Amino acid sequence: MWSGRGQLAFLATALRDDEVLVYLLQDSGSSLLRLDARTGDVALVHPDLSLARDFSYDAARDEVVFARALSPTVYEVASLRAHDPSPAAITPRWRSSSDHLMPRVLRDGAIGLSLPGDHGLGWLPRGASVQSTPAVFAPRGDGSDALLSESDDGRWIALRHTTDRDESVVVAQRRGGLAHAIASTDQVIEFVGFAGGAR
Repeated sequence: MWSGRGQLAFLATALRDDEVLVYLLQDSGSSLLRLDARTGDVALVHPDLSLARDFSYDAARDEVVFARALSPTVYEVASLRAHDPSPAAITPRWRSSSDHLMPRVLRDGAIGLSLPGDHGLGWLPRGASVQSTPAVFAPRGDGSDALLSESDDGRWIALRHTTDRDESVVVAQRRGGLAHAIASTDQVIEFVGFAGGAR
């Protein structure tokens, strides 16, 4: 479908239809490309997106949410439009000294992220400003929480909860309530999503 020159290229996130974002690292810097796997068309989304990771796609708003380093001590959750003319404008959403925010956007535009200081999962509401304070959710308490998936109806989420003692994959009700560990440290599991109609 595509080949290029550089140090590293990886699939950043799926977009709509047969499109994906490709993050390309070269000696000259890092860029974000949009690849249509059906046609082979490649478009430049952003020519200079250094030190970015943890990409996710908000299909309803055609926005890509990601984390990036602004300096060795300042990290940012940001977004850009997936189909704007290049270079797409970057919108800062939130800043922190934590280097493992791991943001993921949900269907309603809220962004789940791992709170600084490993205090669990937090929410940034849609349209949050850089000065916003994330709401604490943390269904398993303190730890680093990577949001993995959301059920089709938006009622359930899956996350990887990591502490200095163990790691577990957890499903939890999005609005609070039940939280169930489905795998712990002695198991290797890759959560791929929720089955339609599952309970």
